[in-house]
Amino acid sequence: MYKLCNNIRIKTCDEISFFINIDNNSIFNIKTDTLNYLLRELNMGLLETDLKQHNSFFVDFIVKLKDLNILMVDTDEN
Repeated sequence: MYKLCNNIRIKTCDEISFFINIDNNSIFNIKTDTLNYLLRELNMGLLETDLKQHNSFFVDFIVKLKDLNILMVDTDEN
C-alpha cells in the first residue's frame, strides 16, 4: 500500500500545496485539488496492483512521487 514518506510534510496555500522534505528541505508543488484526490486515494488504501485501474497520467504521477521519495510502498500492512 502506498503512503507518504515519514519525512514529508504538506503545506497548503489556497490552490497550490507543497510537499516538503524535512530532511533535505526539498519542495515539490502540487495543485491542491490534485493533492486532495491523492490523499483520498491513499486513505482508501491505494495498492500497487490498483494502479492499472487508473489512467496513465495518474500512474506516472505516482511513479514520480515514489522516485522523489514523497511516496513509499508500506510493506507492513498490519
